[in-house]
Amino acid sequence: MEFQWDTANQSHLARYRVTPEVVREVASVEPEFFLNEGGGSGTHMMIGPDESGHLYTIILLEIGSDLWRPITGWSSDGPERAMYRQERLRHD
Repeated sequence: MEFQWDTANQSHLARYRVTPEVVREVASVEPEFFLNEGGGSGTHMMIGPDESGHLYTIILLEIGSDLWRPITGWSSDGPERAMYRQERLRHD
């Protein structure tokens, strides 16, 4: 999974204390993906833990085959954590 970075999306994510390293960790640990039905500019929502186990929600725009642009992200809230746990149970 590759990510498209520039100053705009890095600055936006930094406002929510999300770094490119966090996005890469979430993508590599145990992410779950959902269609983003919030009506924003992202196509997908990636929810998962970083290496310390903290859950993050990252909104992504699918650019091409295995290329994604992180739009925004934040520390996952209660409903997002529940979505993640429910999806993980389906895989076990």
